[in-house]
Amino acid sequence: MNNLRTADKNRRTKNLTIAVVMLLALAACGGGGGGRNNGDSTTAGSSVSDNTSSSSANVTAFDSIFAEGTGTGFNLFGTYWPSYTTGDDNSAKTWRTRFYVKGADDTSFSSTSLPITGGSTVALNIMRQMYYTADGVFNSQEIWPSGIGSGTQIWQRTAQGYQVGINGMSGPLYDITLESTDISGVPVRTVVARDETTGNGLNLLHDDDTPMPPGSVVYQRIGKVMTSFVAFNTVGAPMAVGMTLDQWAERVGGTVQTLGGSQYVLTPVAGSVAYVDYAGGIRTAYVYNPGDTDDGIPSGYNDVAADFLAHRMQTVAGQ
Repeated sequence: MNNLRTADKNRRTKNLTIAVVMLLALAACGGGGGGRNNGDSTTAGSSVSDNTSSSSANVTAFDSIFAEGTGTGFNLFGTYWPSYTTGDDNSAKTWRTRFYVKGADDTSFSSTSLPITGGSTVALNIMRQMYYTADGVFNSQEIWPSGIGSGTQIWQRTAQGYQVGINGMSGPLYDITLESTDISGVPVRTVVARDETTGNGLNLLHDDDTPMPPGSVVYQRIGKVMTSFVAFNTVGAPMAVGMTLDQWAERVGGTVQTLGGSQYVLTPVAGSVAYVDYAGGIRTAYVYNPGDTDDGIPSGYNDVAADFLAHRMQTVAGQ
């Protein structure tokens, strides 16, 4: 979930950042902020999954996409962030992750990640997300920029998508709607343009006029917030140390708020942006309220489209 990142497309209704939860949605959607230098990493080829109690589910749009072996596939691309700071060509270190569920009662996402360019040692960026809710404090390690991670729980599969949150919560954070668009024949550059600012690793294709093959589909995730929560990324250095929340609130002209026993600073002019004191440092966070919507979450591609985009990346990169 979240989401987690400052490099978003900002197509959301309430200035929500993709960085946070989208545990698929947050997985949910988009979530708490983060930046290119705020990611941890793990080796490619790893998977993120977590089994929790089962829940009943009908064959829905969700199953037609995510079901292992029968679904059309849901794939995301990413870039290993250190390449941004070393001066290397970031497009040479890209990977692809396919997310899926193993059965009708599976309440968690599994994933398979493979390098596209840069060799087998390409690493994944992992966002360590924290969530303050009325139930307490929860965490999840999520593959950037998916918002899906070790703590992601699928509450319900719906006719149009699914409801998602974090294990241990009393209910979901997001109600996710999946909107599919046939992109057959659409130029590659048009397809990748929407999400390229989220670090999806497909920037080499921004001038590629090659048409997408028949059967190519992109899935947009639109998240509707179902309960109040605060989300933030714990990877990377804090923006300030040695200050209390009260001191920070005075500096930024905000007020200290409490949710589920956890405190955060909310400013009157920053929209959904907030601040938390975590591990002795002040960090940027994002506040989500029921009814907020986010249509700026990175899109997923079916297997047909993902296979083609991966091939185009390798061709353009000369691999």
